[in-house]
Amino acid sequence: MGKIIELSWITGLNAPKGMAIYNNTKLYISDITDLVEIDITNGKIIKRFNAPGSIFLNDVASDNHGNIYGSDTDTNTIYKLDTNLKDNTSLRVWLQSPELNGPNGLHIDNSKNKLIVASFGSDLSKPGAGMKVVDLENKTISSLGKEGTTTPVGGLDGIESNATETHYYVTDNPTGKVYTVNADGTGYRTLIDLQKQGAADLEFIPGQSMIIIPIMADNKLVAYNLMG
Repeated sequence: MGKIIELSWITGLNAPKGMAIYNNTKLYISDITDLVEIDITNGKIIKRFNAPGSIFLNDVASDNHGNIYGSDTDTNTIYKLDTNLKDNTSLRVWLQSPELNGPNGLHIDNSKNKLIVASFGSDLSKPGAGMKVVDLENKTISSLGKEGTTTPVGGLDGIESNATETHYYVTDNPTGKVYTVNADGTGYRTLIDLQKQGAADLEFIPGQSMIIIPIMADNKLVAYNLMG
């Protein structure tokens, strides 16, 4: 088992939200209207990238090609940073569309070259949306399965995949549920019912078959062993 590294001492962050690790060397964190690049080895902030026109960045995801994506739920926008560019000082609008319906959680399915989006809904006071699939090549947007029938609808928040990319784990923030969703959009079921609001961005640890879920209302984390 790897060593646990305490990163809470990182200074210079205002309201960190989503995060993603790239190449096991850099950590990218959404921090209000900035994407922050951090050196994992020493915990130091390397750069800040401002997201033009953003209100509050949400989740972050990275692909295998050095691209970092960030969602802005309120503006129906997904931003992109290409770390391969010599002048990688700009975080640019990659996709903006009402079809995203309040993009919240992001997950890169590298096997399909798709960005999977868990949407919260355009009306934050009445959350209700489904899951979208965005082609990373041509940016076409489609629904994953039949929303509300074979895939969930709700105030969707976090998304992760299992080790083989056959299922996605998705949290519904207002209901406190965690769904397991077939990656091909053919069905879903409730995996965990916390019976309280605030299930946010989750993490899945494949080696331990464990899901870790932050409960915003209680300011705590809960862990579930799927093999238990």
